[in-house]
Amino acid sequence: MCKELLKNKIRKGVIMNNKGFTLTELMLVIVIMGIITAIVAPRMGARDKLDQGEELFRQKLLEARTQAQLNNQFYRTVWSTSQIWIQYRDAALAWHDTLGKTSIPPELTPSFPDTVRFNTNGAADDGNGFNPPNITITDMGTSRTLTLVISPIGTIKKL
Repeated sequence: MCKELLKNKIRKGVIMNNKGFTLTELMLVIVIMGIITAIVAPRMGARDKLDQGEELFRQKLLEARTQAQLNNQFYRTVWSTSQIWIQYRDAALAWHDTLGKTSIPPELTPSFPDTVRFNTNGAADDGNGFNPPNITITDMGTSRTLTLVISPIGTIKKL
């Protein structure tokens, strides 16, 4: 009896092969994946710009700290809206640039005050003897920010 019912349903076209997805289902999944990619991809690129800015500032800060300890002199990292560089202080208390300036990517804007000074044991301050400033880097294209916190002992952390 079951065999006869099954044969009748097959003849009438009721039973179909349900082992795969329809073309409509596959197209819907592809469209959804495309939308998600379009939303996420620009954010990933913006994060990369901020990461580049963080790496640039971290590198210059650590370089100034290391040089201060090695050369037993005061060093500082100084920045503007477009460049970052390192200076050292001589015996006459005058500041001198070292090795040239590095460009900051144009879409990134660092915060002010614009100086972190390191003494001969690597401790950091704002150049006036107060706690060092936090450095906030803003991606002007996306308005996303990243903050570097410099402790008085000269360590650098990302918030």
